[in-house]
Amino acid sequence: MALPMAFSADAAATSLAFWTWFHRVSFLLTGIFTTIVNQIIFYHGIGDPATGFLSLPTYLGMLAVLIIPVSHTSSAIPQYKIVGSATIDVSANVLCMLGLQVVGSGVYQVLYSSVVCFTALFSTCVLRKSHSMLQWLGIVAIAFGLGLTSHDSVPDHPEHGTTFMAGILVTLLGCIGYATSYVCNEGILSKTSAIVPQRLCVLVGLYGTLLHVGYIGTFVLPHWQTKVVQKVAESGTSVLLTVTLYSALVVSSLLHNMAYFHLLRHTGAVSTGVLTALRAVGVFFVSGYMFCEIHTAQCLTAYKCAAALAVASGTLIYSFGSAKTTPTSPGRALTAMSKTADESCADLVRNASGTGLSFDLVGNSTCGGG
Repeated sequence: MALPMAFSADAAATSLAFWTWFHRVSFLLTGIFTTIVNQIIFYHGIGDPATGFLSLPTYLGMLAVLIIPVSHTSSAIPQYKIVGSATIDVSANVLCMLGLQVVGSGVYQVLYSSVVCFTALFSTCVLRKSHSMLQWLGIVAIAFGLGLTSHDSVPDHPEHGTTFMAGILVTLLGCIGYATSYVCNEGILSKTSAIVPQRLCVLVGLYGTLLHVGYIGTFVLPHWQTKVVQKVAESGTSVLLTVTLYSALVVSSLLHNMAYFHLLRHTGAVSTGVLTALRAVGVFFVSGYMFCEIHTAQCLTAYKCAAALAVASGTLIYSFGSAKTTPTSPGRALTAMSKTADESCADLVRNASGTGLSFDLVGNSTCGGG
């Protein structure tokens, strides 16, 4: 009897390992794809951030998780936490979009690399997670590498005084929001019996979509002709291509969130942040290939190639540091986590810092009830 049970456990572990690596690749590729499509939309003149349409596909993709039956399972999580998490997530998304428009892609990438560092800091302070020296060195290397990617871009930006500094602050606030969302997601998921991860994903997607619908209905629809129709017509882009690009963003968001929330559940917030850093480097290479002739700031340079090496090295260092750390199961992590840390994360979400959702495709008893 012991042999079949051992075989079953090994099979489950193998399946989990396979899906984890699958989602790592999916998270990376869909992240790059989404950024590139957003850039294409911007270059076609059909992506005004003020309309809310650029960020809406993210939440439609989350809501699309409804296609999985387990997402219909009821939960014990108070709705105010989910509404708060969705509001913070939308706010971080909007802030980063606005910051990107002000500071430009080069400086933006430097600032966005701070997500990894903020995530590590917050997970240490709020969730009482410990990171080895090698992991911290890996995180520093990643931040340094991403900083190099914008070396050629910073001098191209004139000193715009207050406006430029405001753009930096807005972007950093968005990055802090994203980092907080990673940590609070992980904290919420540690309560394995409270909610099925797929359900939480759907609810945050629902509230995020409703926030967008409310904004669009209030500020965009009354000026639909001037803010949407005329701009699409002036861009010369067909309606079919416009709908196709935005639909692709929705599908990519669905796959990306499936991967993100699985990884957050099984690898942790900081590891997910490391993949986000790799995504940034991937975006530079793909952008250099596709958009160099359109925008010279997108072209590859020696500094950007050096940055790719630095980020890759940082990732390897971090992974090695993770391998030296004994993994902790969600149940044991919850036992080890103090009530103060749990309450701190809950208060963080309630008082406006964080987002909470997770996703898992494996569907076994170790995956939050999924």
